Amino acid sequence: MGAPKNTYEALQLLIIYFFVHENVGGSRVRTLGRLDTMLYPFYKNDIAEGKYTKEEISEMLKFFFGKFYAFGDQYGTPLCIGGVDGNGEDITNEMTYLIVDSFNAININSPKIHVRVSRKSPEKLIKTVLCNIRGGNSSYVFLSDESVVSSLMKVGITESDARNYVPIGCYEPTVWGKEIGCTGAGHVSTPKAIELVINQGRDLASGKVIGLETKIPNSFEELKDAVKAQIKHLTDVSYKRICEIEKHYTEIYPDPILSAMYDKSAEIGLDVYEGGADYNNTAIQFYSIASLVDSLAAIKRIVYDEKRLTLAELFEVLKNNWEGSEKLRLIARNLPEKYGNGNEGADALTKEFSEYCSSLLLGRKNARGGVFKPGSFSINKCFDMGAKTMATPDGRNAGDPLSKNLCATVGADRNGITALINSVCCYDHSLFPNGAVLDVVLHPSAVSGEDGIDAFYGILMTYFAKGGMAMHGNVFDPEVLRAAQKYPEKYKNLQVRLCGWNAYFVNLSKAEQDSFIRHAEVAY
Repeated sequence: MGAPKNTYEALQLLIIYFFVHENVGGSRVRTLGRLDTMLYPFYKNDIAEGKYTKEEISEMLKFFFGKFYAFGDQYGTPLCIGGVDGNGEDITNEMTYLIVDSFNAININSPKIHVRVSRKSPEKLIKTVLCNIRGGNSSYVFLSDESVVSSLMKVGITESDARNYVPIGCYEPTVWGKEIGCTGAGHVSTPKAIELVINQGRDLASGKVIGLETKIPNSFEELKDAVKAQIKHLTDVSYKRICEIEKHYTEIYPDPILSAMYDKSAEIGLDVYEGGADYNNTAIQFYSIASLVDSLAAIKRIVYDEKRLTLAELFEVLKNNWEGSEKLRLIARNLPEKYGNGNEGADALTKEFSEYCSSLLLGRKNARGGVFKPGSFSINKCFDMGAKTMATPDGRNAGDPLSKNLCATVGADRNGITALINSVCCYDHSLFPNGAVLDVVLHPSAVSGEDGIDAFYGILMTYFAKGGMAMHGNVFDPEVLRAAQKYPEKYKNLQVRLCGWNAYFVNLSKAEQDSFIRHAEVAY
């Protein structure tokens, strides 16, 4: 009895806690924590005393990972490695590498591993993970310590606490052992705001009024103002609903098992949802910035610059899902003013609307004594929300997926990875402390050999140097994906990084598979 004395007991305690919390407590374990930091003292002592060998501990880790894989969590169980400690010193150790190597050796798609990266992170560690991704294990996401720490400090978290963050869920930074983040409380689809402008606040499919009644704008500036008004309305509705629910958290959502993991909760004898956490924050995500930017840029070019038709006429075309206007749709789809290409006009819209969305929430008081943290990612909601969104001015048909996370619309980024990174980083990502992530899809030929890994490493570190917050990657040959779609029985172990979790390609919906194939066709 008592505290664990070695690596085996530490791993066993983590397993017991996970299953008790999930199955008895009834709430999700959103991270296993900074696993290398927790396990290293046990590992170091076991090796020094000769209790276990490195090989034996590796086998323990493989069994440990297998328990969570067998649990079958659709979204994957996350754990964190790397990064700095509260004093800003790198914590990478032998256990960090052993975790990566042991996980890669068993070729499973879960747990998922959050890799914290700072300027002090060893190049060897990052390249080891990149080699694993190139080899087909895409269960990793990288997060920039510099960007994340800066973002958390913007919502009142101390620098020391911010440095000790752990991503929970998909990629949402949260202070380890001190914050209840509520990171998925609400969502706002930014392209939906254009539909609401077109239909005076009504959802086209249902006819329900879900937005503001706005008049048809007379200028591009008026159009931008109308779209912003609709985004603000959607944000305010989400904000108010969340706050009403949060008032009752202490009554409907006590979590004594989680509370036992928080020092403050144990010291003052209160549940974490009753004041037992130092930081009690809430998050709302803003979806599909690329679809919004491309749509606004298309309206500017087609209606106001080239005057091909009036705004009212374009609205009618969109209501009819481009029927009878295929030539115009192709023009809109192939305009040069697209997010992700380093285009000055598109980048200006990206910066303007990203900063506006953040301003609606950043630091806004919630109902639990904390504040709101905006996020800029969609996960797989880009498919769900796309199915509920009418045709958009960028040439997209009704029901098609919207853009994902910070990615460009599929096929729209035609000027290379450098232009994409420059566009994505044209605003301050730390304005979104709940996370902002870019998906990168590379062709195998782009990352082959030692030069390929150097190039992959250069892409990641350049993105972080420019202020990017998080990145994950897939390395695909589109021919392999097409074959997997046609003969799924032959490709049961083909992994893809779906959004904030890893999945087997053959288990995805056809719409999701088609999206990956299109991405692979235009991969860098």
